[in-house]
Amino acid sequence: MLALVDFFAAALNPVLYMYWIVTDYKWYLGYWSCKILVPLGTVATTMSGGIIAVLSFDRHRAIVYPFKRNFKLSHVKISLLFVLFYALIINIYYSINISLKDSRCMVVDPSNKAYSIPTIIYFLVNDCTLLSVISFSNYRIVSKTMGCKREDRKDNRRIIRLLIVITFVFFLLTLPRDVLHFVYLMSWIVGSGINSSKSLLDLNSFLKVINVSNSCVNPIIFYAMHAGFQDFIKSILCKTKSFVTNRRMALSEIESFARSQSV
Repeated sequence: MLALVDFFAAALNPVLYMYWIVTDYKWYLGYWSCKILVPLGTVATTMSGGIIAVLSFDRHRAIVYPFKRNFKLSHVKISLLFVLFYALIINIYYSINISLKDSRCMVVDPSNKAYSIPTIIYFLVNDCTLLSVISFSNYRIVSKTMGCKREDRKDNRRIIRLLIVITFVFFLLTLPRDVLHFVYLMSWIVGSGINSSKSLLDLNSFLKVINVSNSCVNPIIFYAMHAGFQDFIKSILCKTKSFVTNRRMALSEIESFARSQSV
């Protein structure tokens, strides 16, 4: 599920940023697309963090408490629906405050408390809570595994390595921009605010690209470290190749039949 969400974000965000580069950050796709399409990238990033937390908690239960009943598929589905609902709710303020003005889709007044306070809450609730929960779960998993037999340790080592890598990469790529926004918005709440200089805007753009790249990196990590995901991708590619081959053969047979009828 994490890989599928990141595939969606990896397809949407690069196209969105290329569009902005080509149009010099102008928006010609209408008011509602500005309100709905642009915030989807942030929603996908929030979902990535939530799904990583679900994965960590699921592995934590399976490894640390092996004699307890594992989560059913229905429990996992409910957790993922909750993550989706949470991502939509916690990012709704962004959709409300973003607007189309002078052919630009942007937050008109970042110092407005209707935008700054929810953004700060987002940082504290989403980033800090996720960092604490995921780090604690992974620490417990690693501690439990170190005390297991060599055979059991070997079985769990691959999934632990995958969890640690995707967690580290997620926070490495997404946290810097959130910290920048937190400091910038706090400066407007407690003081006269930090001026939006060109260097600050360039730094924000750079960190935004780094933030978005998380969605592109996760599928690569999964493909490199998860055998099941490799098989899933290969099966899709094989089915696509088989479909194209069969379609070409069918078209060739139709053309041959048409020629024979014309003769």
